[in-house]
Amino acid sequence: ANPQMTVDPIIISGEILMSLQKIVSREIAPIERALISVCKINGGTTQNIIPDEVNMLGTARALDENTRDLIENRIGEIADGITKTYGGSAETKYTRFYPVLNNDPAFTNYVKKITAELFPEDIFDLSAPTMGGEDMAFYLKEVPGTFLFLSNLAPAKDGKYYPNHNSKFDLDEKEFYKGVSIFVATAFDFLK
Repeated sequence: ANPQMTVDPIIISGEILMSLQKIVSREIAPIERALISVCKINGGTTQNIIPDEVNMLGTARALDENTRDLIENRIGEIADGITKTYGGSAETKYTRFYPVLNNDPAFTNYVKKITAELFPEDIFDLSAPTMGGEDMAFYLKEVPGTFLFLSNLAPAKDGKYYPNHNSKFDLDEKEFYKGVSIFVATAFDFLK
């Protein structure tokens, strides 16, 4: 009944959420690829009590390390600035899980040649980079290599194909031999 007597972290979290989206749309060049997604917001316990705090959890991704630095800095600055504007305070914990995954061009061409010999009808290049995070990025920072996708989705009961992180996602395990074949053929050829 007296919201003027407190600091409302629900309102603050809404301001932060909307402002974070402006990092990508207004602070990063349109030709750069980046994303910021707030995927979880927790705050409050009931309909008539303003909570003491709100926790927000999300992910940020980019294809360039300088862009990643900018995003990390701006998230903290924005959260801190907005909360101070409304009389509150923010604590930002930013953890980088995966580095940018960059395939080595020469090694990628090498693997494509081997793959084309094994499965010429199945090889294709992605038309655009993906924002997926992947452990392979750690290896590729240390040694030349390549990361590839197998196109072996299995249809769900409704006949549609669903991507990973979807509850209906499934793989056609009969196609796994292709990945193993590419890996083994590349290893044997490379070790000659």
